[in-house]
Amino acid sequence: MNLSDLIRRLFVGSYLPSTEAVQRQILTLIEGNGPLAATMLYARIQPIGETGSGRSHIDQAAQILVNMQRAIATDATTGRTVDPVNAPGAYRLAVLRKEITKRD
Repeated sequence: MNLSDLIRRLFVGSYLPSTEAVQRQILTLIEGNGPLAATMLYARIQPIGETGSGRSHIDQAAQILVNMQRAIATDATTGRTVDPVNAPGAYRLAVLRKEITKRD
C-alpha cells in the first residue's frame, strides 16, 4: 500500500486496490479454477467483493480483461457473450485462449 492509498483510506474510509491488481487476481483465479461466476469472484476477491463499490470495481476490472481479449464473459443463464459492467453479478468469466498458428 503506497502513500496515496493510505491517505485515501484515512479520508474515504475504505481501500480499493488498483484495477491492475484486481485484474491479476481475477486472471489467477480463472486460470487456476476454470470459468467462475461473478458471485464467486466477489466471494474470492476479499475484502473488496463484500461491498457494492467493491463489486463494481471487480466488474470494471473484468470488463477491461474482456476488452483486452484476455477473458470472455458469458451470461450465466443463456451463455451469450455479455459485458461484465452491463450484467453485474450475472456473468461467468473464463480465460480466452487464443490459438497460435504456425506459418510454414
